[in-house]
Amino acid sequence: MYPGNVHWTEEGHRLAWKMMLRVKSGYISFTAKDPDTGQSQLILLKDYLTPNQRRKISTRPDMIWQFAQYLKKDLQQKGWKQVEVYAKTSTSLNGRKRQPLIDPDVNLAGVEWQRFKHSPWILPLAE
Repeated sequence: MYPGNVHWTEEGHRLAWKMMLRVKSGYISFTAKDPDTGQSQLILLKDYLTPNQRRKISTRPDMIWQFAQYLKKDLQQKGWKQVEVYAKTSTSLNGRKRQPLIDPDVNLAGVEWQRFKHSPWILPLAE
């Protein structure tokens, strides 16, 4: 149903029988930008997420996307006119070398969640 390794993309992962057969670890940073003003801000995850949420978000594309949507609304409420959100990730699956999980050039605040379809901003696993 989805291209690539379900352990990597997480697409369909919660529907899979083998959902506990992997170990993922990673780092993530978010940057918010207002293209109209040129304003840019590195987001401090500790200001928004609990320690458990911070641990999980770096390896789960659905959580990354949801957080980008939340940031967009939060920053708009704080007076930002246009909000773009970018994620820089470094993720490892089952001890493999770290690699980007999310395309760092995609504005996650501007993309729709692809329900039951592959999201092209989730990068493929380099085997």
